[in-house]
Amino acid sequence: MLVWSAPVAKAAKLFTAPARAVSRQLVDWITFYTRLWHDQFDRLEDLLKKMDQ
Repeated sequence: MLVWSAPVAKAAKLFTAPARAVSRQLVDWITFYTRLWHDQFDRLEDLLKKMDQ
């Protein structure tokens, strides 16, 4: 039978809360830069089309 002591359970809670916050920040960062680069490539494509005319 597995029984966690109170300090171990507390440490597990302290570890998972920051991990969730960090993973959320990572998702936000990836989302931001994905949109940024898509916009930049769209602008580049428009510029190249304009130069090609």
